[in-house]
Amino acid sequence: MQVTSVSVRKIEKEGSRMRGIASIVLDDSFAVHDIRIIEGDNGLFIAMPSRKTATGGYRDIAHPINPDARKQLEDEILKEKLLKSRLLHQVENVGISISMALEVDTAPIIATLWKIKKKVYIPRCLPNRKMEFTLYNKNTFLEKTKFGVLENHDPKAEVKNDLDLIIVPGLAYGLDKNSRLGFGGGYYDRFLKKYPTQTLSLVNSVQAFDQTKWKIEDHDIPIENLILSK
Repeated sequence: MQVTSVSVRKIEKEGSRMRGIASIVLDDSFAVHDIRIIEGDNGLFIAMPSRKTATGGYRDIAHPINPDARKQLEDEILKEKLLKSRLLHQVENVGISISMALEVDTAPIIATLWKIKKKVYIPRCLPNRKMEFTLYNKNTFLEKTKFGVLENHDPKAEVKNDLDLIIVPGLAYGLDKNSRLGFGGGYYDRFLKKYPTQTLSLVNSVQAFDQTKWKIEDHDIPIENLILSK
């Protein structure tokens, strides 16, 4: 199953927490409408189409039935929410990683960033747990590190660390403090301390925690903007 189309209609109604209505098309043959985008206390989230039951509660009338399908749906909607965000359209140079399995799929996001003429930079690790960002385009050759991460190892690659926006990956996010649980190396925290800039993370329902459940270190830098799906 592929999500072949996503459309989002922005809602601006005083006193309402609803920010938009999304529709998706699966395999160019099945449409799901009225997916609500709602602003909660900790950011935006999606609510599937539902109906009121006889007991006064609500029950979803369309929803994913397995984790892979839910992740695929959430990834597509998160991508559309990112592409419609005011923040993205105010910047030119965007740092973003090549996603791994548990993370929001960044491949279609990167393809769209190229299409709308954004310059895309991806991280590569350096000695002493440092990193830098290198230009990434359709002709870039990527190599897999021992950790399974794809990086640009061309010594002549264009390096740019003063980026307008970095879309920061992570394993989990605490919505109470905009905290982020990374992969244990502290690469992004060290980088952002040296090169502060606007940050944003895309957070699917598996990654979102209402309360931070891990120890926050003194050097941990919270994410400025979270786009949620849950």
